[in-house]
Amino acid sequence: MVPKPGPSSKSAYPYTPGRQERLKRLPQDRRQAGAPQWRMAANTVNSPPVSQGERWKPSVTVAAIIEHDGRYLLVEEHTAEGLKLNDPAGHLDPGESPLQGVVRETLEETARHFEAQAVLGIYLSRFRRQRSGEDVTFLRIAFCGTVGAADPTLALDEPIVRTLWMTPAEVRADPRVRSVYLGEEEAHA
Repeated sequence: MVPKPGPSSKSAYPYTPGRQERLKRLPQDRRQAGAPQWRMAANTVNSPPVSQGERWKPSVTVAAIIEHDGRYLLVEEHTAEGLKLNDPAGHLDPGESPLQGVVRETLEETARHFEAQAVLGIYLSRFRRQRSGEDVTFLRIAFCGTVGAADPTLALDEPIVRTLWMTPAEVRADPRVRSVYLGEEEAHA
């Protein structure tokens, strides 16, 4: 079941059922009254110091969370760390809105037209690349929605091997998971 946006008695912000329960809260002293809370992914690392006058610039990515009959649409893709599973996702192009980006990325990676229904969440994730030791930060905007049938006239992006529909149990058991959103939780490699 794809979450639908709707009112919440807990918050004045648009809300998807279960969202508040999924988000890990920031410590009370870091919250702003009434502001939506962001979830920091479990794989965070300590931040290196930023020089005075230097601006911190996370990479902005978008992801499509697509569930149908208890299965999630994922892509199997070549990465620097080998073959991995991921949600259809990618970086925003210059001048592109998050909605335009998620529609484009889903089409490029799955050959399916994506219709976004809601913003599911905004996630901040930091990690060190295994090979280079580079400190990387992503600001990920996840949308839930639906897709039509695959368009046989479209080729998948070069790093994409194939698309798969997997149950949450199958995703949790697969060691190739990169970062996949599973309704109430997020699975990480």
